[in-house]
Amino acid sequence: MVRMLRRDLASGLEDYEWRRKTGKNSLPQVNKPYWDGAFAPGDRILFFGEQGFGDAIQFARYIPMIAKRCARVIVPCKPAVKRLIASVTAFADNVDVRDEMFGRKEFEQYIPAMSAMRIFGTDMSTIPGDVPHLKAAPADVEKFRRIIRGGAKPGAWKIGIAWTGSPTNTISWKKTVNPTLFERLMNEPAVELYSLQKMRDDMPYAVKRVPAGVNDLATHLNDFADTSAAIDCLDLVITVDTAVAHLAGALAKPVWR
Repeated sequence: MVRMLRRDLASGLEDYEWRRKTGKNSLPQVNKPYWDGAFAPGDRILFFGEQGFGDAIQFARYIPMIAKRCARVIVPCKPAVKRLIASVTAFADNVDVRDEMFGRKEFEQYIPAMSAMRIFGTDMSTIPGDVPHLKAAPADVEKFRRIIRGGAKPGAWKIGIAWTGSPTNTISWKKTVNPTLFERLMNEPAVELYSLQKMRDDMPYAVKRVPAGVNDLATHLNDFADTSAAIDCLDLVITVDTAVAHLAGALAKPVWR
């Protein structure tokens, strides 16, 4: 991580392969060859996420690149992100987004998502930056446009906010701010806030409430595809370093974090 922070991606990404041998990452045991990036026009390649939803979202940009080198890309996804990741197929026709469980006979080679940077020789000048690389469904966007258009401040800047990630993440304390900090923006006449924060029962009480005066979209957000549609209707997203930040970036929406 230090090497990558110092912009030495080649060395850092090579070192990062050690995560597969430490036993600290829950990588599936796959009894198939590890794809090395070579063209494999007859093979199906399994591309699977390793960590949180944010990682799945930001590394989805590599799916079309892999699809150009093989017969088909198989992408197993958790339900919350499956519909969103499927939107990448607009860029690659030979991609199958499946349920998280997958059969061992359905593919010939595999690659963990966070190894894609190394496989493609990514450096600071070649990080895939064509956005949006994911997109919201038009029908979902229209639904949220009606909701957000009906806000209390017509003509105001519509800003989405989120202030914490998963409470089970070991570095959750690094990815959480007090939601009352956003109340300072409520006095701005040209600003209207919309909460993109999903609540969980195991969240600390201090973060498990929407600040006064903020429009809460949570009841409309059933998965990340819904969240993408809501973000598409906003002018700006302000969030801590969680999946919402990666999603806003993937949709080419201005984001402050």
